[in-house]
Amino acid sequence: MKNKKMPGQYGNTRKTIQNLEIIDINQELNVIMIKGGVPGPNGRLLEINHAVKKIAKNAS
Repeated sequence: MKNKKMPGQYGNTRKTIQNLEIIDINQELNVIMIKGGVPGPNGRLLEINHAVKKIAKNAS
């Protein structure tokens, strides 16, 4: 059927989550504890960056 919703690939894009808080860093276990939900399955690698937002230019 045309335009019929069918199952397919989903979730293969990179997601950015802001305003998460780092609770603790355990260097012995090589673990970073983050407060809040992170995207992706369990055991997946995460990339953690500083939250630097670009200043929006006004369209005036």
